[in-house]
Amino acid sequence: MSNYAPSDEGSLPQPSSDSFWEVGNYKTTVKRMEDGYRLCNELMTMVKERCEIEKSYAKALKHWAKKWNKSVEEGPEYGTMSSGWKSFCTEAERVHDLHMEVRDKLISDVQEEVATWQKENYKKLMMTGFKETKEADDAFRKAQKPWAKMLQRVNQSKKAYHTACRNEKTAINAENNGKKDTSISPDKVKALRDRVEKCKAETTKTKDKYDKGLQEINGYNAKYMEDMTLQFQKCQEFEEKRLQFFKQTLLNMHQCLDLSVEQRFPQIYTDLQQSIVKVESGQDLKFWAKNHGTEMGMNWPQFEEYNPELRAITKKSKKNVANEGITMTNITPLTENYQPNSYHHQQAQDSQKLSRRRTLGWRLPGLGARPRPKSMSDTCQQQSSLNNSPAHDQRHNSTVMERSSSGSVDDYDDTKNPFAEDDNPTSKASSRPTSNTSNTAEWSDEDEANPFTNGGGGGGSSGTGDAEVGVPVRALYDYEGQEDDELTFKAGDLLTKLEDEDEQGWCKGKFRGRAGLYPANYVEAV
Repeated sequence: MSNYAPSDEGSLPQPSSDSFWEVGNYKTTVKRMEDGYRLCNELMTMVKERCEIEKSYAKALKHWAKKWNKSVEEGPEYGTMSSGWKSFCTEAERVHDLHMEVRDKLISDVQEEVATWQKENYKKLMMTGFKETKEADDAFRKAQKPWAKMLQRVNQSKKAYHTACRNEKTAINAENNGKKDTSISPDKVKALRDRVEKCKAETTKTKDKYDKGLQEINGYNAKYMEDMTLQFQKCQEFEEKRLQFFKQTLLNMHQCLDLSVEQRFPQIYTDLQQSIVKVESGQDLKFWAKNHGTEMGMNWPQFEEYNPELRAITKKSKKNVANEGITMTNITPLTENYQPNSYHHQQAQDSQKLSRRRTLGWRLPGLGARPRPKSMSDTCQQQSSLNNSPAHDQRHNSTVMERSSSGSVDDYDDTKNPFAEDDNPTSKASSRPTSNTSNTAEWSDEDEANPFTNGGGGGGSSGTGDAEVGVPVRALYDYEGQEDDELTFKAGDLLTKLEDEDEQGWCKGKFRGRAGLYPANYVEAV
């Protein structure tokens, strides 16, 4: 609030009551105008804090959805029930988007509008205060100044009249006491009588002046009230404009926060309900029976005739194997397309591809390269993954042991049978090949892999060659395979992810019946 001192032409008396008409009481109205500027700041602060709340809530929803979506994918839940869990994560992400839009609307439609209105209606002075409040204060002081001067004269004449009355009463008392006192000379008694007469004359004079001042100020009251009312109305109009603007601002704020009128908001929960209704226990149980239960195929042992062309590798003692190596007793004839050293040549190509992916990583448009492996073991794991891929198996078919389509009793691995007798544990353990173990889920070390996880799981295919179960993903960008074992696709195509992302940022997947590798950050989960 700006307090402006009165002019030097006569100091105005201090107000004696709370009436607007008293001298100086108009300053409360002027202060109200200045308070409007402060209220604009407080309204913007309130909106800003609500924007922070909306942003924090949306951020918390996003984090919650990401956390539980990953937990469901890596957990033991499967089938349509897994989709039911994920539907709540989808709901949280969509509500996150709505609340971020609410925040943006509050900033653009409310906070910025208040700041603009405040700047247009409150023009700051160079030193202190505002132009509008100074003009109002000056106008009130100008309208009140003549009446204030009259009031000052009336107060002065009233004071003089009251003093004269008091002197007159004192003189009368002195005269009466002098008449009763016989020791006072007649001359002194006469002097007391003359003083009484003089005081009476002074009382009459001051009374007339007092009456005249009252008549003057009462005659000016109408003009004074008119001028003050005119300026008061101007302040009322300014305040009405502020109140109307604030009312509209609050309505805009309500419109930004009211999600009940947003058509997408009820649709979110309609879709959520439909996703939950689609959960079918029978379908999930049937899937489990087919992929992990009694409906799985089995390569049962069958009688096979002896085939001289198929003989197992000659078993020798550990000492002989170490000194002489392994003797191959039967080699499958090579195909016509065989080229010398094709096996080692393909290994070199795989090593070059691995080196290229490890050195260059993979770059998204506008993003940095993926991190390199931290140790030699990571590189070895990547080489092992390439060697175990379907494309690698196809390249290295030059020297393989043939096996009939129905299976061979000689090739049956007793180590997979939990009921087989262990005649020689030491030799069996040394002869068993080391298998690649998949990453165990954090739920339990004894749980089997979830067929709905990104890794593809160990129980996803049966002994009769059932199709692998993967996770559907959608391509975000076009990609053209640079190697034979890489997939080529366009943005928007649907692929099936068979294995999780490796250390180099590549995933194994299938597209249009062909399995291969693709950059993990070129796709998103469906």
